[in-house]
Amino acid sequence: MHVSSIYLTSEQTDKLRRVLTPTIPIYPSPPTSSFPTLHIIPKDFLRKLLIKLYQHSIDIKAIRLHGGAASYVLINDSDFVYRDIDILFLINTSLSSQQQTTLFSSNNQPYLCDVWTIIKYIISSCLIEYIPNTSICTQYFISSVLDTYTKKNIKINSEQDSWALLSLQNLLGQNLELKFVENLKRQWQFSVDSFQIDIKPLLFENINQLLSNSDSITTKIQTKNLIIDAINGVTIIKNNHQNNNNNNNEHNISTSPLQFGFFSPSSLSNINEYENPIQCQTLATITTIKTSKNNNSSLKSRSRSRNPSESTVDDNDSNSSLQFQLSINEDVDDGIEVDADDSPNEDDDHVYHTPIDKDHISTISKISLSSNNLIEVFSAYKDLHQALYHLNNKLIATYEPETMRGGGLLKYCDLLARNYKLYDVAIMIHMQRYMCSRFFIDYKTIPEQIYVIAQYVATHFLPSSIISNLHITNNLNEILQHRYYQQNQLMNSKYDSKQIDQIDLINARLCLLFFEHLITVIQQSTVCLTHEDRELLFMNIHYLKEYYHYEYEHLFIGDNQHHQKYHGYNHLHQHNHHHSGGTSLQESTSDDRRLLHYTMKITDRLAAKNFFCNILGMKILRHEEMDSGCSARCNGDFDSPWSKTMVGYGSENSFFVFELNYNYDVQGYNYGNDFSSITIYNRQAILNVRQYLDKKFIEIDNQQSIIIHSPDGHRIILIDEDVHQGNDPIQCLSLNVSNLKKSIDYYTRLLKMKINKNESNDKHVKLYYGLKTKQQTQVKTKSGFLIDNQCQLELIELQQTIDRGTGYGRKAFSCPTNDIEPIQDRIEKEGYDILISAMELGELLDLNKEKIVILSDPDGHEICFVGEENYFKGCETDPDAEKKFYKGLENKPDDPNKYAIGEDESTKRQEKQ
Repeated sequence: MHVSSIYLTSEQTDKLRRVLTPTIPIYPSPPTSSFPTLHIIPKDFLRKLLIKLYQHSIDIKAIRLHGGAASYVLINDSDFVYRDIDILFLINTSLSSQQQTTLFSSNNQPYLCDVWTIIKYIISSCLIEYIPNTSICTQYFISSVLDTYTKKNIKINSEQDSWALLSLQNLLGQNLELKFVENLKRQWQFSVDSFQIDIKPLLFENINQLLSNSDSITTKIQTKNLIIDAINGVTIIKNNHQNNNNNNNEHNISTSPLQFGFFSPSSLSNINEYENPIQCQTLATITTIKTSKNNNSSLKSRSRSRNPSESTVDDNDSNSSLQFQLSINEDVDDGIEVDADDSPNEDDDHVYHTPIDKDHISTISKISLSSNNLIEVFSAYKDLHQALYHLNNKLIATYEPETMRGGGLLKYCDLLARNYKLYDVAIMIHMQRYMCSRFFIDYKTIPEQIYVIAQYVATHFLPSSIISNLHITNNLNEILQHRYYQQNQLMNSKYDSKQIDQIDLINARLCLLFFEHLITVIQQSTVCLTHEDRELLFMNIHYLKEYYHYEYEHLFIGDNQHHQKYHGYNHLHQHNHHHSGGTSLQESTSDDRRLLHYTMKITDRLAAKNFFCNILGMKILRHEEMDSGCSARCNGDFDSPWSKTMVGYGSENSFFVFELNYNYDVQGYNYGNDFSSITIYNRQAILNVRQYLDKKFIEIDNQQSIIIHSPDGHRIILIDEDVHQGNDPIQCLSLNVSNLKKSIDYYTRLLKMKINKNESNDKHVKLYYGLKTKQQTQVKTKSGFLIDNQCQLELIELQQTIDRGTGYGRKAFSCPTNDIEPIQDRIEKEGYDILISAMELGELLDLNKEKIVILSDPDGHEICFVGEENYFKGCETDPDAEKKFYKGLENKPDDPNKYAIGEDESTKRQEKQ
């Protein structure tokens, strides 16, 4: 079926100009390189490149803009953002073939070279034109230029595909990607990125206008010691190099015709690589333009225009002439004058009749005059009109995803993160399976998969971060140099720091959403991975995501949009409403959760109270007496009366606390190896230990820390250092695990805890919810829970079976109530134990029931998640808590002589009795 051609409108053409005409920087790499940053106009650069390709017999069928920049030109959305300027060269010349060339030949003799190398040399020659005072063009220098300014250098040659890519790197985000395609079975992934725009008419639009100008004006210029260097148009520069032979100075005047044309390093004489370059000053820049034959009378006319002067030098021996625009630099002693006198016969002037390089003009004419002013749009998708509809309505559509490299999986998740919708839900959900299968076929090992994902994230979401280098090099110095260099470049760019932070914030949001969609799609649609490989992949993806999240964490502090869109309590409901049929992993993330408390079974309430309050300096926050066992089994598998005493350094909505559970009918417990320690920063506690605590409870005492045991044997590590006022002295709860990798996967991927990379290694890992800010802040959830700088959970690998005994504890986390069900669904789907399914605690008519779910991790450690909205109302400090505690002792007293730890009113009272 014939599809009518589509051409850019005037508005779209203006957008195309905005892509190709602004100057962009091309940065050297590494940042310590002596090469300068180049500032190029893509339109001019591509025109020069195209002309040189033709001159060196590279048959270019078309030059087109594609990728995100092409979509930007075509879409009606003014907020659409593209990353790179992707240029597609469709070539007829085989990339693997060889042909004769004189390019960069030291003796200007032809030699045999493969086409791709010739193309790279041509690109290098174009780059050299932007490097000032370039006089050395050895093979080593040319290779250095290419290596310095290119971010990617790829060549693919297979039965179906033959293409190559060079990427000129711009650290501010818009790389200039030059892709040369001989054969490529599939040049697109989705309909919205299938567009190609013919840019040849735009590249030569001004040239075509000038070529049609037949006016001819003649001027004459007085010259002194001149060198012609045709790097940017034609630049006349003054030679400041002093000739050792002073007698020849007055004769050292250029009397040969000015040489117009394009710079060809092969025409340079041999220059010693170690010879000092000639020092020059720019006198004038000449832009050359072909004109038609002029009559003799035009030779007698001269222009007096100075800013700039437009002139034509005629060749008496040719039917063609050369018009040039002369821009004079008046700040130097130039030796170039636009003669103000009309007399053509002055002896001190030299009129140069310059022959035109007919081959060069012929090349320009062949390329440019064959183009009309209409800029045509193409699409590699089956229907151009339908593809445009998809683009402007943000719809995802494709076909045969199994033919895409990597299946298009990463691009698909990228589009989902950018809020694109599925054009046909049933078809795309079916195609997800093909995308996943092709991804795992192309990238077979987990390191390869993670590397590809990291590279995609680095090139699509992190414009001012150098995180990606962590996946490219292990050289810390190089990473730091890149970071320092890039930050300087950004600070010196057109963006101010607020704009840079805003750009980073947008990309950080997209980055996190990308990972969420990637995990969801793989989980829903992958059928070719074993359960073990799938778990390990999820663990690595989650670790990668949290690494980026940690790097960007400072951007989210106090950001309402982040909390509403990414962590909002209604997000799950909205997501499930739009995407029913599967469990979402986006109910919330770690910033809306916190570690609340740890339960300990104790055998002596008074001894425990004296230890935690009198020695460690905590206070009783709440106390309750129960006549029967807890329906959530907080006191363990006992149905006897029991009491619960909450102790800590502050209210549970801001501080980590301990729940001391006492079962009246239990004489003692068998404490296993599941619990490791609690770490507390408190100088006063150390003083109390040394002054009041029985030495049998002290394990180690040194200058900076003390390790002690509670009356029931729980290990406490005290650090001789205080935290900032208002922060929690309890910094870490440490538990033992048998398989660290498996536990990391459980807590990070399934429970969404974050890894504190600075305090973890292959033997132990520290995990946390909320935020870890460098400065003291008071960031809270909507319910009021403080979530910054909270107690961490440390997992320590024992490499032996974990025995929890009968005195095991339980850790509790708060989360949005809407998270309870999805957490349970996800744990069940992974095959882990649910000890108590989601339920509500409270009286029948209680409107503030707390919703909970009790889990069991791979080693049997109990985990309670409680909905924070109603729990918050019940966790405030009770001013009568201590009175209630002593009242409980009076009703059912413990043995006061079991331990003698410190003194308080109750111990004095016991002594009096």
